[in-house]
Amino acid sequence: MTEDEFWALVEGARREGEGDLRRQAQLLREHLVGRSSTELLLAFRDRWDEAEQRIFTWPVWDAACVLLGFVSDDFFSDVRAWLVSYGRATVDRVAVDPDSLVELADDAEALNNGDAELLSMLVWTAWSQLAEDSCTDLPPSEVPSYGPTGVRVDLKDVGAVRLHFPRLAEFTGLAGIR
Repeated sequence: MTEDEFWALVEGARREGEGDLRRQAQLLREHLVGRSSTELLLAFRDRWDEAEQRIFTWPVWDAACVLLGFVSDDFFSDVRAWLVSYGRATVDRVAVDPDSLVELADDAEALNNGDAELLSMLVWTAWSQLAEDSCTDLPPSEVPSYGPTGVRVDLKDVGAVRLHFPRLAEFTGLAGIR
């Protein structure tokens, strides 16, 4: 699966699901399982991991904290899946400018109902449907997994937050700072 094919699939499911994360996850799972190809699923998983790794940075995590309040490592996985669900342009924009997360603030409620977790679990649920032996583990990703990259912002320093995330700071009134 090429990167273009991956993004076409993600963005097409978003359009067809009309922005509903639960529906988007269902459409993606149906597509992956309907092809009955573990190779396709693993290629999709690797592309998904690449996209998530691109935004697995301290600046993006810190921006999410400004917008949402405390963001645990588990919840940040859902945040990254939510961002990937928007497509390539969003991932590219947020990776370069985490403050642009403010453009998605009106849809952030979608993170609170657990639907983003369905996207995080998408590959695993599709694998469990496709695997001939339900005990067969999902093979490891071809994409190396690293911790977050970049430099953290001291979120207790209002001046630093305003400097790094001016639009988010204005939007939240700094209320999300912990």
